[in-house]
Amino acid sequence: MGLQMSEDILKINNKIPIFIFSAHNEAEYFVDAIKIGIEGYLLKPLSLDQFLQVLTKYLDKRALEKNHEKIEHIIHEREKIELILKMVKNISHHWKQPLTLISAISSGCTLKKELGLELTDDDFKGFEQITNQADILADILCKLEEIDFDNISLFEIEQIINISKPIYK
Repeated sequence: MGLQMSEDILKINNKIPIFIFSAHNEAEYFVDAIKIGIEGYLLKPLSLDQFLQVLTKYLDKRALEKNHEKIEHIIHEREKIELILKMVKNISHHWKQPLTLISAISSGCTLKKELGLELTDDDFKGFEQITNQADILADILCKLEEIDFDNISLFEIEQIINISKPIYK
């Protein structure tokens, strides 16, 4: 009856540690208890030393599990940060082309003005390309502003990296 009740409890919540205090000292009963996930099996009459030993073993195991969970969380967060940095580098790289074009056209126009030369239609050809690239980059930045980076998954970050693909058109 105790094993069945323990099994039912663990089906509802397998995080609850269950310790059995029993007079049953048959190996089969003990093996069944381990199979269902009992944390500790203590034979009656119970001694304080025996109880403390089983409890200490459980607490050590739980501390290791929590430490493992923290390490997994840190690794996951690091992966997210690495992907976000990759995304920022991609966007930064794509800003360079329109900014270089803007700088070149601006410098050319300024030089012509300083030399007293008239601006021609050729001087304005790059403006449309600048406007298109700037619009695409502005859309990307708007999409990025809507993202909740505190609660984002690795898959979602990989999807975000793909946001910059329209720049290649």
